[in-house]
Amino acid sequence: MGSFYESVQTEIALSSSYIEKVNGLFKNKNVTAAQLKQKLDKEEMANFIMEAIKRSESCVELLRKTSSEIESNQKKSMAAGNKIIQLQEELLSSKTEQINKFQSMVDNKLKDTIKTEMKSYSDAVKKDAGQTLTIRNIKTAVKDIVKSGSEEREKNVILFGVSEEPSETLENKVDQIFEAIGVKPKYAAARFGRTEGKRPVRVTVENTDTVFEVLKVAKKLKGHQLYGTVFIGLDKSPEERAERRKLVQELKRKNADHPMKKFFYKKGCNLLYR
Repeated sequence: MGSFYESVQTEIALSSSYIEKVNGLFKNKNVTAAQLKQKLDKEEMANFIMEAIKRSESCVELLRKTSSEIESNQKKSMAAGNKIIQLQEELLSSKTEQINKFQSMVDNKLKDTIKTEMKSYSDAVKKDAGQTLTIRNIKTAVKDIVKSGSEEREKNVILFGVSEEPSETLENKVDQIFEAIGVKPKYAAARFGRTEGKRPVRVTVENTDTVFEVLKVAKKLKGHQLYGTVFIGLDKSPEERAERRKLVQELKRKNADHPMKKFFYKKGCNLLYR
């Protein structure tokens, strides 16, 4: 494109002097037709016209070449763009392939690990099955569980008959009950069971000494103006609670059948009366 513009400027520069000369003659009103004819040399004019034709043909040729160069550059640009798109697609395809390979490798590794762990576990179970799955070992395991639960319950006392409201501050109620019997232990309290209205409160203290201290003065609640209906007892297992309910029912039946006698239950003994 630069060579084309330079060529055109050259042609303009070459013919400008003659054009100025002709314009000057036509603008001069005092010049007659004869004088104008005399001043415009025919040969000179013919040479100018021929030169102008040559220059015009040269400009046309330059235009053709320039147009051809533009078209060629456009084709090269399109080819380069297509190449870039192709490279991007190849890069994306390569990345996708790498991701798929990595995912497959991770999946296979995970599957192998799971298979190995499952096999190890299966071998261990098969190896120890004859030793562990025996009646004796099962009984021992059950005893351990019961013992563990019993040890946890040893630090608990149960408060029965404590009033319950939908939005209550349980700690305040427990504090007031303990204040009524003259103790102030550190504890954590929560209700349990499904009984509506007055669910029992399980209170966990620091040690068994505190449990005995609370139980020793729990009788002070009997006849209390506010907490006379509250009873404090040990935290027993579900089996022990069921057995106690059975004994209570039997006591009630015995006392009802024999009003002249007073039946009572002493730990470690059968029903007694006096």
